[in-house]
This record gives sequence, structure tokens and C-alpha cells, in this order.
Amino acid sequence: MFKLWNIPLLLLASVAVLATGCGGDDESSAEEPPLSKAAFVKRANAICANVEKESERWIDEYTKRTSPQDKPPAEVNFDIIMEGFLPAVKTAIDRIEKLPPPDGDEDQIEAFLEANRQAVETAEEKDRVPVVLQVDPAFEEPGKLAREYGISECSYR
Repeated sequence: MFKLWNIPLLLLASVAVLATGCGGDDESSAEEPPLSKAAFVKRANAICANVEKESERWIDEYTKRTSPQDKPPAEVNFDIIMEGFLPAVKTAIDRIEKLPPPDGDEDQIEAFLEANRQAVETAEEKDRVPVVLQVDPAFEEPGKLAREYGISECSYR
């Protein structure tokens, strides 16, 4: 199954990701009571799935407007990560952060979110070549934390 943050698959398949928003039911209000773990996982998975759908639309638009003659593959890959992948991760982080975590799981959720923030920061500091090899390891820890908590749509492998 395609995962939003499976960078090698994305690049091998010449795909890009971008999420500029698909709001709605995934976000919560500040007064919402803590969610059960099952409800939190369901909503976080929905956020990542919605971000993925928006990303797929961006992929289509990007590939339609960028021909192989326009840019070398390394530059296309860089664009995919910097203009698509990282903004998508930021969008997902922002939306998941608005969900009220289950009682007692706040530290796990914050660790997942902070690992993602750190991975994005690391990726943004990387040089252009070879960006996929430099970015992918940065996202191993957030993916591991997502899988451990059960947020399968937000895992990286």
C-alpha cells in the first residue's frame, strides 16, 4: 500500500506529495474531551489518508507541468521532497496536533509529533544531492513511533 512518507517508493514511482489542506472532520476544537486511543488512531489515520489524497493530486499536477527535458531527475526528486513531501508532513503534524490525545498517551503522541518536526528540520537542512538518501533515514524514528502507536497511515515504511 502506498504510504505518504515512503520516500524511496515515491521517487522510484516518480511521485510527489503536497498537502495544502483538506480540512474538515479531522480537526478538533480546543474544548473537545480526550479521545479514546481507538478514536485518536482512527482520526489520525484519516488525517494522513486525506493528506495522501491531496498529495496524489499534487503529484498529477506536478508531473503534467514538468517534463523530463525540463529538469534533471535529481532536481525533480529535490522538488518532490522540498515542495511536496515536507509540506505534507507539516500539514499532517499540524492537524494531528489539534486532536485531543487519549488520557495517559500525551507523551507518546508528543514524541511522535516531535520526531516528525525534527525529521522535517533535518530534511530541510540537507543538500540537493542525493536528497532521497539523506531524507529517508531522518524519518525512520517517526515511522517507528507511528507504527508502535497504531497510526498505520502515518508510518513511513
